[in-house]
Amino acid sequence: MAKSTRTMWDDREPPPVGGISEQPAETTFIQPTPPKDRLTVVGSVYHQNPGSPPTQIEIQYSRELASHEEPYARRIVVSSRQLVDFGWLKEEGVGAFVLANLEGQFDTVEPTPEQSRATAARIVRVYASEQDKNPQILRPGESRLYEFLDARAVEVVCESEEARCKLTAYPR
Repeated sequence: MAKSTRTMWDDREPPPVGGISEQPAETTFIQPTPPKDRLTVVGSVYHQNPGSPPTQIEIQYSRELASHEEPYARRIVVSSRQLVDFGWLKEEGVGAFVLANLEGQFDTVEPTPEQSRATAARIVRVYASEQDKNPQILRPGESRLYEFLDARAVEVVCESEEARCKLTAYPR
C-alpha cells in the first residue's frame, strides 16, 4: 500500500519542482479598522480638614467618539442669558464640553479689594435648558466638564457684569 503524503498544494496537481509554484499564491488582505477618536478625562478632587491629611478621589475615564469631527474652541464673553454657540458641532452633536471661567487672572500682582470683590461676583450659571431652575455654577478661575443628552438648549448667564470664558466642545 502506497503511503499518501499531503502537502499544502492541491492534491490534483503534482507538487512543484524545486518548490516554485506555477500558480500565484492567493493572498487575503484584512482591512484594518480605522482608529476612532477618543475623549480622555483625568482629574483629582481633594478635601482636607485642618490637621488631617487630605482625602482624594480620582476622576478618570476614556471613551471612543462616534465622530472624527474636530473640537470646537472659542473664547466667549458671558453676560445676559444666552444659548451656547457650539459652532459646527451644532449639527454633528455635542458629546461633552469644557467651560473655563477666565476671570480672576489679574495683570497686576496684587488686586485691590474692590477688584477682588468684583471678580468674585463674576459667577457663570450653566442651565441645561430654558426651563432649568437649578443651574450649575462656575466660579472665577474654575473650569468644568459638562455632558448633556442634548446640548443644543444649554444656556449661560453672568448676572454680575460679564465673565470672560473659554469654551471647548467635543463631538459625540
